[in-house]
Amino acid sequence: MEGLFPSEWKSADVCPAPKKTKVVDIENDLRPISLTSPVAKVYESHLNSLLLDHVGPKLDDRHFGSVKGFDRVDHNILLDILRELDVHPVLIQSIRSFLTGRHQRVCVNGFSSEWKPVPAGIPQGSVLGPTLFLLMVNALAYRESWRWKYMDDLTISETLHIVNNLCSSNLQQSSSDICEFVHEKKMMLNPVKCKEMFVCFKRVPPVIDNITINVPIERVSTYKLLGVNLSSNLKWNEHVNMITKKAAKRIYSVRLLKRAGRCRYGLGHFLLNVRKNSIGVCLPCMVLQYY
Repeated sequence: MEGLFPSEWKSADVCPAPKKTKVVDIENDLRPISLTSPVAKVYESHLNSLLLDHVGPKLDDRHFGSVKGFDRVDHNILLDILRELDVHPVLIQSIRSFLTGRHQRVCVNGFSSEWKPVPAGIPQGSVLGPTLFLLMVNALAYRESWRWKYMDDLTISETLHIVNNLCSSNLQQSSSDICEFVHEKKMMLNPVKCKEMFVCFKRVPPVIDNITINVPIERVSTYKLLGVNLSSNLKWNEHVNMITKKAAKRIYSVRLLKRAGRCRYGLGHFLLNVRKNSIGVCLPCMVLQYY
């Protein structure tokens, strides 16, 4: 193993994948997916297995899976993290070779842009990408006790003890620590996508200042987190309504296909894929403590 990633495998066609049904903002509503060589993915899988053998026990066990997190990964910082984790030097050299000297072009509707160099970031759609990004933000999790991570999404929470309708929150300090960590890693947070939810069943809830990340974070009563609609009243009405509407749209599509004369096998295959990809069920499992 020489620690080299062939230059022929470092070119990628970037296809913008919509995050939303209706694309309004090109910067935020599209996800750049890099299409690389299938042979390169086989080699990436081998490197990824070796890397996980080295760092697997050191990864945060509550990471289940910033703005444009993949695009803003600093290669030097990432390589320093690998050295701190005592990854084998040859494997580090292979990852360095994988990250550097890359080129990409954007392909849309049969048209392609000019090839451009990629000085930073990790290709989205690569096999190594998720593991490398996980390592980039792994240390962040150990700073917060109540946290849940999924790739570049982070959720933190706390339980407040209310006495005489007064309480103090530590989430502002936690948010400031996260901002400091992100700044150290030369990444960015998007305050627009950051939300705050306050759950309280007292008749007169205590007054708590909004968390700020340069600007105050919006406080919401309902928020969609990883496909699940959570509500501050801890009821599932919003989530059930979302699933019901989604199911109704898919059933309507099946009716249109049936009117068009599609065979039963085709309809069954379509319905099976729809059920797997579009209709989800979330069963609540919560432990509540009252003070």
